[in-house]
Amino acid sequence: MEKTRTRKVIANTLLLTGAALLMRSAGVWFNALLENRAGASGVGLFSLLMSVYFLAVTLGSAGVRLSAMRLSAEEPDVRRRGGGMSRCFSLALLLGVAAAVILYFTADICAELWLHDSRAAEALRILAPSIPAVALSAAISGYCTAAGAVLPFAMVQLTEQGIKIAVTLFALKHLSLGASGGSGAVCAAMAVGITVGEWISCAMSFGVYAIWGLRKKHAKGAKTPLANLSRIALPDGLGTFARGILLTAEHLLIPRGLRKSGADAESALSSYGTIHGMTLPLLLYPSAVLSSLAGLLIPEITRLRTNLHSRRISDVSSQLIHWSLTFSIGAAAIFYAFAPDLSRAVYGDTGAADSLRLLAPLVPIMYLDMTVDGILKGLDEQRKVMLYNVLDSAICVALVLATLPPLGGKGYYLILYASELLNFALSANRLLSVSDARLDIWESVSKTLLCAGGALATVKLLFAKAAAGMSPVGGAVLLIFWAAAMFFVLITVFSKRSRKLSALMRSE
Repeated sequence: MEKTRTRKVIANTLLLTGAALLMRSAGVWFNALLENRAGASGVGLFSLLMSVYFLAVTLGSAGVRLSAMRLSAEEPDVRRRGGGMSRCFSLALLLGVAAAVILYFTADICAELWLHDSRAAEALRILAPSIPAVALSAAISGYCTAAGAVLPFAMVQLTEQGIKIAVTLFALKHLSLGASGGSGAVCAAMAVGITVGEWISCAMSFGVYAIWGLRKKHAKGAKTPLANLSRIALPDGLGTFARGILLTAEHLLIPRGLRKSGADAESALSSYGTIHGMTLPLLLYPSAVLSSLAGLLIPEITRLRTNLHSRRISDVSSQLIHWSLTFSIGAAAIFYAFAPDLSRAVYGDTGAADSLRLLAPLVPIMYLDMTVDGILKGLDEQRKVMLYNVLDSAICVALVLATLPPLGGKGYYLILYASELLNFALSANRLLSVSDARLDIWESVSKTLLCAGGALATVKLLFAKAAAGMSPVGGAVLLIFWAAAMFFVLITVFSKRSRKLSALMRSE
């Protein structure tokens, strides 16, 4: 039974990773399309209005996914259709409808007072009806992760992305969206694609939930007490919403701070768009591998904690951290070495190259923080995770107000480094205090850096001339593929940690 569960975790990780990479590819494509249609300032406007939308989504789905995942994982029979999921659906619907109504009727106010750009109002109104669908889908996502229904839910997510792309292209070509034109019309078209995609995805998700839950007949059992839902949903939801408010405030203050440093409105939006709409999506693209594994291991770690397997939790956590660090250092090295090639391939120019190189060294900290947060949530430490995230966001808001006017864009890069380092330090310290996880960072860093350096030097020596004679996309794919392959070979040969993570989850 344990071996079957282990194989299922590995298979589900691969499935989720593939689905996540395809979805992130769609996200990068969206940003590239927007950059081609409306320039970096259009990317900046869309990123700003999406920060307001994500605040509404946070209000509409706060705590729902984690509650569904944890409550399902804690059930003796995860597939039973008892009161736990019913309560999660009720919570999702209540929060989702409330958030949608608020966003719809305050769209003009948000656009004028927060974004200082009336072009965003129409897109916000179009996005508002999608929020209940997002909330309900979040509940089903948590259940499917705990129940192991990863393949059907991954197919739903991929279908959603395809629908979003198709509807967006149709809207851009055939629909007259607003009188403002330009960036506002492109943003509205993308909002149509998002809303239609979310509702179709929600309908398909309920189909998956119904079919998966009825594959075998199980007793319904007693309803999950409301206290159990509150124990998980309240700290996660309140913390997530508080952080969402602070994150939205931070993002809205960035263009304002850049304007105070001397930049005009378009330049401020362009700088913001380059970082948040073009650079960070690329830097976070490979993290789909780690986020998928960490997400699937939350219910597994919850199971180990419930059964008091503290030693096994320590081993799994240590291995996760080691391989997260190894993977992230390799990704950071590739981003730094091939930043111009990557920017040219995705966006058609090298506009994001400098930003990629400036932020590439931050990638290991960002990826490690994701992994550590996932482990802590599995250990029932979501309150601390939320506390650290809220504290981090509050400090970022203060730093944006104090740093951007005198330093401009350079100040924001410093803020990103300070924020990620603080959040990771707090989370890592908490993990060490509640588990026996071992952080052998120095050995991992030194060996990984040597392997990354050797891989990059070899690839540049062997393939640089060939890549120069190819198209931007072909050249970038050639260089990055062989660099990743060479890095994998070297790290496999020289790493002492050859044992598989799956072996650590077997029964005693």
